[in-house]
Amino acid sequence: MKITLRQFEQIDELFNECLHRIPLERLIQSPLASRDHITEVYFRPEWKLLDACVEAMGLDYADGFASAIDCAAAILTGCMLCAVEIIDELEAA
Repeated sequence: MKITLRQFEQIDELFNECLHRIPLERLIQSPLASRDHITEVYFRPEWKLLDACVEAMGLDYADGFASAIDCAAAILTGCMLCAVEIIDELEAA
């Protein structure tokens, strides 16, 4: 399996954003807790992460995980263990 450096960096950035987001319970209690705000702050980063995982590995791969965070963790771990090869953009073309 191979992904580009850009895909790896995007998945890593979104994964960290999801891991460090405000807990949903605390966000709901915020005075800014409109539906749009909660969607943007809590849910949208995970949707973007899922899109990045599907783009990098394909829908069949990403569909095998319970969440986008689990899928991203598997991809990032695979990269660190050399099970997923990180290639240059030019090699991918």
